[in-house]
Amino acid sequence: MTAVLKTSELYSIRTGRRCCYSFAFVCSFGFVLLLVCLISTTISVSASVSAESAPQVIAVAAYLPEWRTRSINYDALFTHVTHAIFFSLEVDPKTGLPTAKDRLPNEQVLEEAQVAMRKANAAVASGVADVTPRAKRHAILCFGGNGRSAGFSAMAKNSKKRSKFVKALVKLLVKNKMTGVDYNWEYPGYDMRSGYLSDREVGADYDALAALVRDTREAFDKHNSDAASSNVPRLTEISVAYYPDGRQEKLLVKHGVAEYVNYMHAMAYDAQGPDGHSPMSLAERVVSQANSLFGKEHVGKVTLGLPFYGRDLRMSGWHTYEDIVQKFDPLDDSLDVVNDKKDGTIAFNGRSTIHAKTRLAIESGIGGVMIWEGGQDCRYLEVSRKVSSEETEVHKVTCPRGKKSSLMGALSDAIHTTTTKLKLEKRHTKTVRDDGEL
Repeated sequence: MTAVLKTSELYSIRTGRRCCYSFAFVCSFGFVLLLVCLISTTISVSASVSAESAPQVIAVAAYLPEWRTRSINYDALFTHVTHAIFFSLEVDPKTGLPTAKDRLPNEQVLEEAQVAMRKANAAVASGVADVTPRAKRHAILCFGGNGRSAGFSAMAKNSKKRSKFVKALVKLLVKNKMTGVDYNWEYPGYDMRSGYLSDREVGADYDALAALVRDTREAFDKHNSDAASSNVPRLTEISVAYYPDGRQEKLLVKHGVAEYVNYMHAMAYDAQGPDGHSPMSLAERVVSQANSLFGKEHVGKVTLGLPFYGRDLRMSGWHTYEDIVQKFDPLDDSLDVVNDKKDGTIAFNGRSTIHAKTRLAIESGIGGVMIWEGGQDCRYLEVSRKVSSEETEVHKVTCPRGKKSSLMGALSDAIHTTTTKLKLEKRHTKTVRDDGEL
C-alpha cells in the first residue's frame, strides 16, 4: 500500500546548506500462517524480507569540506567511513575545466588520508580489526555543491568541453591518488531563486548529466584497462547528489543517470517543519520514495543523508554537533532538541536517531548512508601534525565521553548490530526452508 502526500503536506523548501522535501511513505507488511502437525505458528515475513533485501556492501559516505580537512583524524575517519568525499572543486563556466584546485587538501594532509585509507583497507581484508562497515575505502573528489554548480550545464551539454573535462578529471584523480568523483550538481534544470526551469530545460540538463556520468564511466574503464599492470589506483567510483522531492528520482532514472553511477546521495535534511529540519519521519519518507521510484535495479545505489549539525526552528543558522555535544554536556543520546539562550530551540540528530536512521537504511535495502559533513562530529582522537621544524598543529579531543559521544561511533554501532541481526535472521530463514516448513 502506498500513501502519497498532497503537495500541501510536504515540507516547504528552505534555502541553506542543503534542502529537501519530505515525501510519501510506503508502508507494507505481510504474514504467513503455518500449520505444522497440530501446532499453529504465525511467522512474520517482514524480518526475512529485510534480511534478504539488505545491501551486501554498506556505504558510509562523508563529505569533507576544504575548511575541515586539517582538523580530521583520518585513522578515526576511515574506521567508520567507506567514501571520504573531498568537497569541492568547481567547473569553470568559460573553459569547462576543473577550477578552484586550491581547495584540495595539501600534500601532507592528503598523504595522511592515503595512509589511513590503506590501513583501513588492510584491516578490512584481514577481518581482524575494528573497522565498520567491512568494505573497501575510497578517497573521492567532489565537484559542485550549493553555490558552486554554475559551470556544470555549459560543460556537460558541450561534447568537446565534456571530453576535455573528463580527461582533466582522470589526470587530477591519478595525481592525487583518488579513486572516484562525486558530481554534486545543485541542481540540473533548477534555479535556487525561482525553482524548476521549463520541462525542456530540465530535460536538457539531465541529458547532459547522463552524458557526463556515461563519459566518466567510459574514461574510468579505459584508464583501468590501460593501467592494469601498474600500481596506479583504479578509478571505480562515480556518485551524484540529489534532492529527494520525488521528481529528481524519476529524472535520474528516466535520463539514464542511475545506470552509470555507484551511488546517489539523498540530501534528507534542511526541511522546514515543527519537528526540526531532519526528523526520523523525513528519513522514512525519503527511503520509501527511493524504494518506490528507483525500483530494485537502482535502489541499492541510494544513500540516506544524515546531518551532523542542528538548526534552529527559524532555519536562520546551523550548529555543529561538535558544538552542541560540548555546550550541553552531558548530552543524553536520545535527545534531538536543545534550548539555547541565544538561538532558541535547536533541532539536530542525536546518537539514538543516527543509530535508528542507519538501521532504517540497512533494513530497507538501500545502499547505505551519507554524512553532511564529517568534520561536524566531535573528535575522539587528537590530531597532531608537525607543520614545520618549530611548529606543531594540534586539534584536541572534543568528544566529552570519547567515542561514546561520537555520531560516527553510533553509526558504526548501528551497522554492526543491524547486520549481525539480519545475518542471524537470514540464517534462521534458510534453516526453516531447508527443514521444509516454507
